[in-house]
This record gives sequence, structure tokens and C-alpha cells, in this order.
Amino acid sequence: MAINAEIIQRLVGEGAVAPWLQRVVAPTLEGAVVLVDTVGATEEARVSGSTLANHREARLVIEVARTLLKAGLGASDIGIIAPYRGQVRLVKKLLVEEVEEEDVEKVEVNTVDQYQGRDKMAIICSFVRCGKSSDKPAGILTDCRRLNVALTRAKRKLILIGDRATLTRYSSFSSLMKVLAPHQVYCLAQGTDGFQWQGEEEKCPGVELMEGNSCVKTQLQLHSMQPLCNKCNAQPTSDTAPHVCTEEHHHRSGTH
Repeated sequence: MAINAEIIQRLVGEGAVAPWLQRVVAPTLEGAVVLVDTVGATEEARVSGSTLANHREARLVIEVARTLLKAGLGASDIGIIAPYRGQVRLVKKLLVEEVEEEDVEKVEVNTVDQYQGRDKMAIICSFVRCGKSSDKPAGILTDCRRLNVALTRAKRKLILIGDRATLTRYSSFSSLMKVLAPHQVYCLAQGTDGFQWQGEEEKCPGVELMEGNSCVKTQLQLHSMQPLCNKCNAQPTSDTAPHVCTEEHHHRSGTH
């Protein structure tokens, strides 16, 4: 099974999928690898002693995985990789609790080491680290071999989710950023392409806050918006006025 662009377009038109998700999961050759930059809006937290989790980033992973399932990709064709067991446990929990698509339990969520020698049609990588506390050793981000494993498990689609400013502090990831074209980096922005952070700060049970960070339980509010233009992938400027394709749209950077 493969990601169906026509299904995604229809879901966007119905308001079931936000345009930012359409851009992230688009089954195009030029978009085979995409970095979703959280732009410092997520926070890591220590859970169960020594492991880490990032709640906002985990919810992004869930939204992307749900969209891939809706777009026709089989659950067993989707893999989710995280460098910390705390994030793996959190994503598994959210998948079961919040994703209603059939066979969601077949979406495989694991650490990098568990994916050695195996691959999936689509891989979502959640890098977790964000903020000042990320100056500390970061496992996969400082291990070229393990990072290489994470980046080479995808057959058709590789979606990387993390804070670019934090990740580029590590030499291996910094090298990766140099080979990504501007259109392969999607910067999340409040109110752009139907994306909205929504949540309230509260202390999460069993979570030790990292260097003053607060743990934010959030939900993604996906506003219904007009579907993107099939030709230029631009957002119509009005709900009523007809959309007109222009050369300006064809030269947009693809980042926000």
C-alpha cells in the first residue's frame, strides 16, 4: 500500500486533515525526506528516572501517523523511531488511546537499536531533545552509526520531527541539515496551514521538569481550511473568491 495524494486532497477539502499535514506527508519524490521543525515550541522532560519524553512532539507524531493511515498506508508499513524509551512508551500509549484507524496496534514504535536490519515504507523519527538541557549527551544525536540506522529505515517516506536549533548543535545532525533543501524543512507556525498549539501547563505525574521547563499537556487543534491548489500547492486567499495560480506561488520556499 502507498500514500494516496488524492485521498489526502479530499480529506483536506472536507476539513478532516489540515494543510500542514498534507505538505508533510505528500508522496512526492522531492518530499521523500521532510524535517518538521518545532521551532522551540516543545519541551523535553525526564520520566521514570533517566529516560526522556517530549509530549508536544509525541502528539505531532500521532497526528502524522494518523494522517498516513487515513491516506491509505497500512499500519504495518509505518514505523516510529525515538532515541529514548520514555518517548517510545508515550507514543505507544497515545496511539492506542487516540488513533481510531484499523490495525493501529501494528504501527511499530521502537528505539533505533530495535530497527537494525529492518525497514518500513514510512518512518517517523522523533528526536525529543529541545532546550538548554539538551547541551547534555544525547545518545543517537552524537552517534553517527545509530543516526545512520534511523535515517535509512524508510523505503519511501522519512519524516523527521524535532527542534532544528537544538539538533544542529550536534555535528552529525548539523551535517544532515546541510543536505536538506529549503522545501524539505517545514517550520511549524501558529495559525499557518491550519496548525495550532492548544494546551495548558500542568505538572505531569511521574515527570521531572528539566532545568525549569514546564511539562505541557497539549492537543493539536486542526482548523478546517480550504484545500491546497492541485497545481501550485498554494492556499487560497479567500473562502469565496476563486484561486488564481501565479508564478509567485511556484517559487515559494515551502517553509513557514
